[in-house]
Amino acid sequence: MSIDDGRNIAVITYVRDLIRENPDRHDQLQWLYVPGPWTQQCGSTGCVAGHAALFAGLVRWDKGDYVRVGRFDEWGGAIVMYSDANLWTAAGAEALGINRDLALELFDDDVTRDDVLWSLNELIAGTPQGTIMLRLADAAQAREVD
Repeated sequence: MSIDDGRNIAVITYVRDLIRENPDRHDQLQWLYVPGPWTQQCGSTGCVAGHAALFAGLVRWDKGDYVRVGRFDEWGGAIVMYSDANLWTAAGAEALGINRDLALELFDDDVTRDDVLWSLNELIAGTPQGTIMLRLADAAQAREVD
C-alpha cells in the first residue's frame, strides 16, 4: 500500500522494532534519557517521540532551564527547531511523519506498550491516522473508567 500522508515508515519501523525487542528501553513517562553520547546505540530509554526524534537525526541541547531540539547545518551550526512547550510533541510528530492530533494521543504517558505497538503497526500498514487516534482515545477513556 502506498502511503502519501508523510509517514516516515523507516523511523516508525525502527521505533516499533526497538520497543518490541527491547521493552526495557521504552518508558512513556520520559521523553528520552541518554546515558552516554547522543546516538541510537547508547542504551537510551524513552517514549515513542524521544526514540523517533533520536533515530530521525534530531539532536538535543540542554541549556539550564531550557531544552532545544534541532539539527546541525552543513557547516556544523545548530538549527534550533523546537523548544520547551512544543518540543516533545512537535519533534516526535515530525520524526514519525504523523499529525499533531495523533501525536498527542500516541505520546500520552498513559498509553500502554501494547497500544503503542499496535499503533506503530497500524501506521506501517497504512491505517488512516484518524482511525488510530480514535482507537487510542477510546483506550484512554476505558483506562479512566477502570
